[in-house]
Amino acid sequence: MRWANAQKALRYQVPKWTWTILRTLVLIGLCFMILYPVLQLFTRSFMGTADMNDGSIVLIPRTFSMENISLAWQMLDYPSSLAITLSVVTIATLLQTLCCLLAGYGFARFDIPLKRLLFAMVIYNCCAAAALYGIHLSSFQIL
Repeated sequence: MRWANAQKALRYQVPKWTWTILRTLVLIGLCFMILYPVLQLFTRSFMGTADMNDGSIVLIPRTFSMENISLAWQMLDYPSSLAITLSVVTIATLLQTLCCLLAGYGFARFDIPLKRLLFAMVIYNCCAAAALYGIHLSSFQIL
């Protein structure tokens, strides 16, 4: 009797543990896929020209160099570029927030025909916009 209860308990415990392990592995894989390009760009910004041309160096440079960062600071005229970028982003964020506020109020307050379809289109626009921008930018790279 005790053996049957142990088998029954084990039968119900195994799927819980396997689901937890599987979910953890999927989350770790997704985090790695998202963070690896950022980590790679960050470490390459501290590589010298010799490390950039060496194929055996992937993430950790042999010699750390601030040459790339100082060159980018000068070429981009960073303080003025940062001011322009912040002003454009602030205005765009405020306008986007206002538009979403009005759309959300309209969906909540008024009973309009095809309300669910329009709301689905809004959600799709929020999700698909970034992916479409990425496709557009990657299709025009020269080399």
